[in-house]
Amino acid sequence: MPQFFRRKSNNVKRPRRSPNFMVPRLYLVWILAVGLLICGPARGQAERLRILTSFSPEITSSFESLWAQEHSSIPTDILSKNTVSAIEEIQRGNARSFDLFWSSSPEAFVMLNRQGAFVAEDNCGPDGPVPVEVIAISSIGWAQRRDSMIMMPNTWDDLLHPIHRGKIAMARPARSGSVHFIIESLLQDRGWHAGWSYVLGLTGNLSTLTARSLGVIDGLANERFDIGITTDVLTRSRSSEILFRYGQPAYLMQAHIGILKGGQSVDAACEFVRMLLSQDDQSQLLKPNTTQIPIDASLRSIALSDDAPTTAEQIIEARIDFDAEVSADRYWIVNSIFDLAISDHLDQRRTQWQRYDRLKILLPEQDLTEIYNLLTDLPISERDAAETALRFRAGLRPDTTQSMTPTERLVLDSWRDRLITQLEATDAALSALEEDVPR
Repeated sequence: MPQFFRRKSNNVKRPRRSPNFMVPRLYLVWILAVGLLICGPARGQAERLRILTSFSPEITSSFESLWAQEHSSIPTDILSKNTVSAIEEIQRGNARSFDLFWSSSPEAFVMLNRQGAFVAEDNCGPDGPVPVEVIAISSIGWAQRRDSMIMMPNTWDDLLHPIHRGKIAMARPARSGSVHFIIESLLQDRGWHAGWSYVLGLTGNLSTLTARSLGVIDGLANERFDIGITTDVLTRSRSSEILFRYGQPAYLMQAHIGILKGGQSVDAACEFVRMLLSQDDQSQLLKPNTTQIPIDASLRSIALSDDAPTTAEQIIEARIDFDAEVSADRYWIVNSIFDLAISDHLDQRRTQWQRYDRLKILLPEQDLTEIYNLLTDLPISERDAAETALRFRAGLRPDTTQSMTPTERLVLDSWRDRLITQLEATDAALSALEEDVPR
């Protein structure tokens, strides 16, 4: 996480209202009510701590209860939104005066810091927390029901095995910060070309792309599919019915909390972060409904359940170094490519892999090399993506096509044309081989 610099406050005096300016009484009451909601508590009103988070209430409730025990005079208002929507609200000016932002999306904090969304570095005093703190660690992998009859995959590459055709689910990265992290981690770990090759290979096994991360867990529980690519945080609250396997190498997500400019309870925000960092409260991360790997090293040894194949320390030692700056730069680009290449053509890609599987039984592997390359090659280079990201600096968007400029739309249209041309070439190559196969 980059250094958080001191910034001057930006206090603007409001102009005086003319004494002759008349407003109907009911309209004035409405204006005052809206003003209170937007600007927070007026003098004399009870102080409240407002928190915007991408975590579900199941994860935050324990800490909310602890705060209530220690600071009963300052109630909390916690709003849970997906990462992209939460970031958008802060980028628009934090109109509802949230004091804290709490999420496991590292690139989100990079983007917000670039825009000056957090308080000055000395906001909480010389001995207090800094504006953005890491409070916990989580990781990603895959899950399945405990009563599932299929073998649990052991490695990332196991997820590509044809035995899992149509049995895996994940969320769209454009709608899930944690799934974007998964895609970006694969790209950083394997490289741009090999990373996209892996993701395109995975499309043959995807049953569906859910609208949100929790949809993967719900789908597993409801037996809509057999394996879900997800995070430990989402699964461990339902560990009695769902088994989670950590991927190796481990892709670690650091849960951050940041103190926002424009909040109304600055001292309370500092105290809440201080509470989260204390050893007593870090132990709350070990509870079944909140389990993450504590940032407190002394608690890591007991962070995972007995049936976990690895310890917390092994996960941390096996991690890859995630570059949140790179991820922030190309956030919109990566999500756009995923939607253009996969979300928009998932059925077609699944069918192409099924046709490939049938031909693989009948033909020598070397005869299928061209088709395999077409199935797993992304016709958009890393350089092209990087230059486009630098040119547009689009940042986070809840929809990859929302608020595009005409120039941005032209670029995405050209990429779409490349991908469609490749899909058509794949269909043609498959058809040519299918005609030559003896019936």
